[in-house]
Amino acid sequence: MKYLFVSLLCFTLVSCTAKTTKPAIIQGSSMGTFYSVSYFPTDSSPSEDKLTKLLKQKLQHVNALMSTYIPSSEVSRFNQFHSTKPFPISQETYKVIQYALLVSSKTQGAFDITVAPLVNLWGFGPTKKTNKVPSKRQIKNALSHVDYAKLTVLTNPTRVRKSDPLLQIDLSAIAKGYAVDVLKETLQEQGLQRALVNIGGEIAVLGKKTKKQDWIVGIEKPLIKKQAVQQRLALNDSAIATSGDYRNFFQVDHTRYAHTINSKTGYPVHRIETTASTSVILPSCMQADAWATAFMALPYKQALTLAKQEKIPLFLIIHTQNNQSFKSYKTDNFTGYLK
Repeated sequence: MKYLFVSLLCFTLVSCTAKTTKPAIIQGSSMGTFYSVSYFPTDSSPSEDKLTKLLKQKLQHVNALMSTYIPSSEVSRFNQFHSTKPFPISQETYKVIQYALLVSSKTQGAFDITVAPLVNLWGFGPTKKTNKVPSKRQIKNALSHVDYAKLTVLTNPTRVRKSDPLLQIDLSAIAKGYAVDVLKETLQEQGLQRALVNIGGEIAVLGKKTKKQDWIVGIEKPLIKKQAVQQRLALNDSAIATSGDYRNFFQVDHTRYAHTINSKTGYPVHRIETTASTSVILPSCMQADAWATAFMALPYKQALTLAKQEKIPLFLIIHTQNNQSFKSYKTDNFTGYLK
């Protein structure tokens, strides 16, 4: 079943020009998107078949915990749990929710995993896509059950509790990044030292591609019907995630409604902001995934200010007047990654 993520495909892999041995590549589909793992085998690393099977198992496990499309997943069962009593969760889901709440706090709710009722209402969740604009009454009702402050994580053992029985969570804006981290860690555990993991455009790299050369990736131009590289980047031992408004949307009466929902207004963020895409580089793809969505939900000037305060490398692209062209901005600490 599909697993929809708020942070969509915004990267294009750029091939290296250096004459090096080509990496082995494992590809497949998961979480409603593609995944690709490029790696250089070592003498001690497992066979490609064994590694392929292991990576698939890891992805299936994350899905079984965090998918909103699988009724039996941990997140789905929590959403169906209409009680304010503590709900037992795994260490993995606890880690993801805990970091999501941290980003929510730092962004004053611009990033909010309890936005699930609104995501479903607008047709971007597991419910059937309607391509219709909800009524003000419907939005108001959904908003009454959205507030990250109504969600609490507990330890020893790990549990999560909601103060509103109808509260629901959607980890789409962070779980795919977490899955990237899981695959990267798995590769390390298997003795690999040079690899690139890509799940639907969220990327983490292990080491360098060669002793002297970083892995080269590209931030995509936020074009609806075309694919082109906006900016090339050089990465090693880091992760990058992007959120954008140009892949998952529907249009009614010449107005485009994108998938990232403002948890304060109940409407897609593009109705009030001009940001086209945001790209974040951090050691963890889970962290980068969450922050990219958070910055997408904020006015771009506020996003740049917060990124500077938190020392988060940020590259964002905004729509110019009448959406006819784009303009990019970056924090100073992003400059070192430019190729």
